[in-house]
Amino acid sequence: MSWNPFNRSSLPKRSILVEKDFDKDVKRLNELETANKQLQKDVRKYIEALVECPKTETQLASELATNEIFLHDPDLKQYVARWRDGAQRLEKDADHSVRDVQKAIEEPIKRYNTVMLEMNSALKKRDQLLQEYSHAQTKLEKYQKQSKANPNKLQAAQGGFNEAKRAFESKHGGLTRDLHCVDTAREQNFNPCVPLIADQQANYFHECQQLHGELAKCLSAGTESADSLDAILRDIRALTLVVDEEQ
Repeated sequence: MSWNPFNRSSLPKRSILVEKDFDKDVKRLNELETANKQLQKDVRKYIEALVECPKTETQLASELATNEIFLHDPDLKQYVARWRDGAQRLEKDADHSVRDVQKAIEEPIKRYNTVMLEMNSALKKRDQLLQEYSHAQTKLEKYQKQSKANPNKLQAAQGGFNEAKRAFESKHGGLTRDLHCVDTAREQNFNPCVPLIADQQANYFHECQQLHGELAKCLSAGTESADSLDAILRDIRALTLVVDEEQ
């Protein structure tokens, strides 16, 4: 959100003081908007990683399940099949986690972005009213300095100034309250997200721990399969040495 106040020397004196305090609130709003956009990018990256990690594990387990090394060993074949099935289950859990993240974080971010857009529009409207206010005061002062000013023009200038002043102060007052509310709404909007995501992460990684814990027990129990794999690897190395010697 960009907000560039025009030259303060053209403002009514009372508005100059108002602007100094108002700038602080606008600066805070700009900081919140920047932080919200960065959070949106980070959450999107997190969701992509959350989807990609179990997907990659499922792909790896599926490829191993059809690999020649494991096809002729019943124990290893069963182990890889269990790994593949577990990875597919984790992939479904990850999809559920993504929906939780979208609901708990992405939706509040989008709502907050909508608020920022509305505030940006309101700031532009306030700037417009402030310029009209400054112009009306300049016009009124011009007629007030004229000794033979047309009374009708002077009265019209006074009325235009009063109306411009009323419109600006009304908009400014409402916008000042809204700026404070935006900061308060930030806490109300995002505070519930933290425990929700923490619970989601705890549940998901608990499932991961259970799956890989079961696989570890299965692998440690299948010592014959491990020995069989070691034997295959030794044979491969031996063949390599023979080929090297023949060359």
